[in-house]
Amino acid sequence: MNRKNYLKEVEINRIYENSGLNLINNANLIVVDVQPAYENGFNFDMFEFTQFLNESNSNLSSLTFLFNGPDLGFPDEHELKYWFEENGLDQDISYSADWYDKGYAFFRFCMDSGIDEDDIADLVKYMIKTGINDSRDLEKINWNEFMQMYDHSKEEIRELLEFSDDVLYIPDLMDYLKRFSGNIVMCGGGMYECLREVEIGFKALDKDYRLLTKYVY
Repeated sequence: MNRKNYLKEVEINRIYENSGLNLINNANLIVVDVQPAYENGFNFDMFEFTQFLNESNSNLSSLTFLFNGPDLGFPDEHELKYWFEENGLDQDISYSADWYDKGYAFFRFCMDSGIDEDDIADLVKYMIKTGINDSRDLEKINWNEFMQMYDHSKEEIRELLEFSDDVLYIPDLMDYLKRFSGNIVMCGGGMYECLREVEIGFKALDKDYRLLTKYVY
């Protein structure tokens, strides 16, 4: 999906919100990378966000926080919980939610190179199906099979990755995302960075989701 189509998708979600349709009713709400290191980029008030979570929690099927953790130099789960609570999140909600250190930049080389995100999702899907976790392990026979599956329309991503030292890899996050079903709603960010990686992951798993755009940065 190119940037124009993605912005259209975001606008559709905004229309759903403004029309009074409750996206979060019985939702599995997933909050991506709302953490201190990125606070300067937020386009929403943190206290307002935590009050939204407090007020909405009883209507949710689940609440999950995906975050970048200590391996990347960020606070751990306990420190992040404390920061949320300092910003108004009820402690009971903080401790009943799921927290998952998701990692970083597994699809970013392709994203930053301008590869269509649907093509990235299709390659991720193929790699999961064939049990290949690192694009450098794709042999010529794999690339030929992948190309044939999509009528040779994936030449751009093949040219980028086939002989590259840079990599697209399948993170442990993909197994975690498999557990979600039904009404999946996401917020957080960044819109063209980590949040997009999670979106691509859901697309590769053929799972529908919506964005709560009021709390996307």
